[in-house]
Amino acid sequence: VVVIASPAAVSAPTVSVTQPTCSTPKGTITVTSPIGSGFTYSLNNGTYQSATVFCNLSAGSYSVTAKNSSGCVSTATVVVIASPAAVSAPTVSVTQPTSSNPKGSITVTSPLGSGYTYSLNNGTYQSSTIFSNLCAGSYNITVKNSSGCVSSATVVVITTPAAISAPTVSVTQPTSSNPKGSITVTSPLGSGYTYSLNNGTYQSSTIFSNLCAGSYNITVKNSSGCVSNPLTVTIVRSASKLESLSINKNLFKVNCYPNPFYDIFNLNVETSSSDVLTVKVYDLLGKLLDNRTYKIMNIETIQIGDNYPSGIYSITVSQGENVKFFKMVKY
Repeated sequence: VVVIASPAAVSAPTVSVTQPTCSTPKGTITVTSPIGSGFTYSLNNGTYQSATVFCNLSAGSYSVTAKNSSGCVSTATVVVIASPAAVSAPTVSVTQPTSSNPKGSITVTSPLGSGYTYSLNNGTYQSSTIFSNLCAGSYNITVKNSSGCVSSATVVVITTPAAISAPTVSVTQPTSSNPKGSITVTSPLGSGYTYSLNNGTYQSSTIFSNLCAGSYNITVKNSSGCVSNPLTVTIVRSASKLESLSINKNLFKVNCYPNPFYDIFNLNVETSSSDVLTVKVYDLLGKLLDNRTYKIMNIETIQIGDNYPSGIYSITVSQGENVKFFKMVKY
C-alpha cells in the first residue's frame, strides 16, 4: 500500500510593520513567521525572495505571501503603509512693542500638547510656546510633531512703535496785571494723550498755568506709553518788571537755562549798561567754538546751542568790566 500525502499547508505570514515618518518617509514590512530554510516571500505577487524584509515602501496596501520548499503558497496577509500625519501651520498671538516695552513676543496657541516643539526662523526647536524679546521684523514660526513632521510656516510681523511728534502749543505771556503765564498744548489732542511739564507727572489737561518766567519742557505720551521729544517754551517777565530794571544803574545779571538742554539754551541778560555784550563758548579742551557780540540794553533773551553736538561747554558772558561764567551740558 502506498500512501500519497497531501502537501503541508503554509500558514499566512505574520509580519511587523515600520510606518513612515516625516524624517523617514518610507515604510518597512518584516515577515516574522513562518521563517527558516526553504521559505521564500513575495510582495504583491512579485518575485519570491529569501529575505524576510520589504523596505522603502510608499503609502499603500500590500499583500504578503509565503512559499515553502514544496512550492505551496500561503494565503496573503494584507498590510497598510500609512502616510505620516500632517502638521497644521501654527496659530499664534502677538504682543507688539511699545515705547515703554520696546520688544515684542509671539505665543503659539495651536497645536499644543505632548510631542510638539516649536521653531523661530528655522532655529532650534523648543518645547516652550513663547518667543520673547523680539525686535521689529518678520518671523517664521513652524511646529514639529513627535514623528518629525514639520508644519508650513506662519509668518508674523513685529512692528516698530509709532513715534509721537513734539507737541505744538500756544503761550500766554505775563503782563503787569497778570504776572504769571500759561502754556496750552494744541496738538496732538484726543483720547489716550497725556502731557507733562519739565518731566513731571503726566496729566490729561492740556493747560499748564500760573507759570513764572523761565524755560519749560513740554512732552506728550500716548496710550502705548510712547513719549515725544520735548518742546522748549520760554515764559518772559512782564513789561513792568523790565521797566523797573532800568532804575539800577549798576545792574548786570545773567541767567542760562535750561541746564542740561536738548536743542538750545536761553541766555537771559539784565543790564543797565549800553556797552557791547560778548558771549564766548568753549569746549572741554578750551577750544573757542562760538564768539558773539550784541548791542543790548535793559534785558534780552538770547538763544544759543542749536548747532552744538552733545557735550559740556564753558560759557563766558562779558560787558565792560562785568564777566559771568557758566558750565552748560547738552544731551
